Amino acid sequence: MTLIRLGLLPRPGQQWRELAVTTPGRAKSLKVLVVPGEGAVSRWLEVKGSTTAQIGAAARLQIADDLAQPLGDCAVALGAAHDGRRQVCVVANNDLAAWKAEAASHGFIPDAIVPDYALLALPDEDAIAAAQIDGETIAGGPGVGFACQPELASLLLQDRDTQPVDFDERIVRCARQNALSSAPNFAARSGEGAAGGLQERALHLAAVAALALLVGSLAPWVHALRIDASAASMRKQATRIAAETLPDAPQIRDARAQLLEPLRPFTHSRKSVELSLALFDGLAQAPGVLINRLEVDPDGQLLAALSVSSPSDLDPVQASLAGAGYRTSQTQGATAAGRTTIDLVVTDGP
Repeated sequence: MTLIRLGLLPRPGQQWRELAVTTPGRAKSLKVLVVPGEGAVSRWLEVKGSTTAQIGAAARLQIADDLAQPLGDCAVALGAAHDGRRQVCVVANNDLAAWKAEAASHGFIPDAIVPDYALLALPDEDAIAAAQIDGETIAGGPGVGFACQPELASLLLQDRDTQPVDFDERIVRCARQNALSSAPNFAARSGEGAAGGLQERALHLAAVAALALLVGSLAPWVHALRIDASAASMRKQATRIAAETLPDAPQIRDARAQLLEPLRPFTHSRKSVELSLALFDGLAQAPGVLINRLEVDPDGQLLAALSVSSPSDLDPVQASLAGAGYRTSQTQGATAAGRTTIDLVVTDGP
């Protein structure tokens, strides 16, 4: 089995999260950093070329005049193709550096960096998938890729066939169905991570990141609306206050998160032990269940990758945890060699 770890870069006021997905295969584990879509603008262009490098060069030439800063400060990531057009994503190099630094602060060194809306689209679906997360609407599908306020999204999508989806469930499904292979990857340009290995696992590597397009397509217009003088002033003020509050911090990115981070081992350690003991009590009553991996996420949830010969094998575990006052949720994975993978999440009861 291949373990895919999805690190969800938080928006302001939110917390870092990780999701773990197991897929068939023998490749080593893969880390994918999922970044907020409002920082990665998407356009769909008619670009030609017989190789990825040629297609990337053609895309850069087409968008050069639309960039708000020199092309040398920008980079392009290629995504899926649809009806003769290919998704071209653009972000700022300084945004890319900030994403990597934030992920590194959580011990997460990504093999791939993908905008969140790119993980909503599945190759076999024509509808636009729309999800709500952290107060934003994320939309992805053929010809569409953006993140914005719900009020604006309803106007942008009013004439489109839209399918509401749960964000976490959708990106897990995307990872399991190998839709990552067509997602724009902002980590490929620098050669960091395991670029060769990602190709073997069908991740489509393209060029990296750059700044928002200001004209010429729908998503750049949405991005331009979001980055105004008021928002910039608020960010500067927040940084100043954080610097005064945390004078010893080498760099202030998220004051609340940085203050909470040293407390995590004390906040979650006891809970982690209690959850683990409860799970093992249940596993002792279910000999048909094998445990492949066990970890606790930053929010204190217990994540267990299990293997069963039949979904009913897990019933004693569920009953034991429920009897102890814990809540569980599970996601069924692939079946191979007569066994099925189950991703089980255990949390405190109501």
